[in-house]
Amino acid sequence: MKKLDIDGISSHAWDLAKKHWLIIVSLFVSLWVVSLLINYAVESISVRTMIPNLTNIIQESNPEDIWRILEFLLKSVTLLSFFEFLVTSYFFIVILRMTFSAIRIGKLFVSAGDAFNVGFKRYVVFACVGIVTSLVYVICYGIPSIYFRFTYLSFILTHDINVSWGIVCYIIFSILFGVFLHIRLLFVSIAVATDNVGFGEAFSRSWNMTKGHFWELLLLGIEAFGIILLGFFACCVGVLFALVIVNFMLVLAYLELKGNDQMENVEEAVEVVEP
Repeated sequence: MKKLDIDGISSHAWDLAKKHWLIIVSLFVSLWVVSLLINYAVESISVRTMIPNLTNIIQESNPEDIWRILEFLLKSVTLLSFFEFLVTSYFFIVILRMTFSAIRIGKLFVSAGDAFNVGFKRYVVFACVGIVTSLVYVICYGIPSIYFRFTYLSFILTHDINVSWGIVCYIIFSILFGVFLHIRLLFVSIAVATDNVGFGEAFSRSWNMTKGHFWELLLLGIEAFGIILLGFFACCVGVLFALVIVNFMLVLAYLELKGNDQMENVEEAVEVVEP
């Protein structure tokens, strides 16, 4: 099993980012603007219009009217959040395809139509794997973070450390298990975006490709986190360029592991046919 060339991946990603950063950064900025507008719409519906008048609504309306108002609020926020997820999925699949193209042929796209025409099937599968992986991360990271806040608050109020040990152990286990799953599912979305694989194959491919490379990919992830952190220190503007570098690093790692797997399959086939 060949090891990942972490230094080579980082160096190559830096060179590619310097060459192709402008268009990819523009896509990230466009995505940020769209998300900002959608979040502003959610805030307008919930905070700016409904919540300030909530006391009056409760006092002046009957229970059925209150329920209808709350139902409308919930549906509106949910619909806008789902729309944001769909837009985000489209932008990310375009960015990944451009990244893949830049690595393979030296330019982001052959034509604008080729770059932005992702295909309905690929888009649906990409969105579906995004939902599944997001749920995994929410369970492993989101819920423990909520528990941590309540545990910390309980400790501040009661100063009873014994009550919190069980929850602390759960948080540690969940986060460590989440890191493990995060690494093993690292290439699910990339496989769909670049190779147009199906839902099940995307998960199985990522799981098989990352087998035996956990610590190398964890090191790559720590390096990527450090790059993004440095981007935040650069007045937060540098984080856009940092995202471009990290994006190239992940796709380069995927292609390197994919090449290693294909080479191993060839070697295994040769061993089988040799007398």
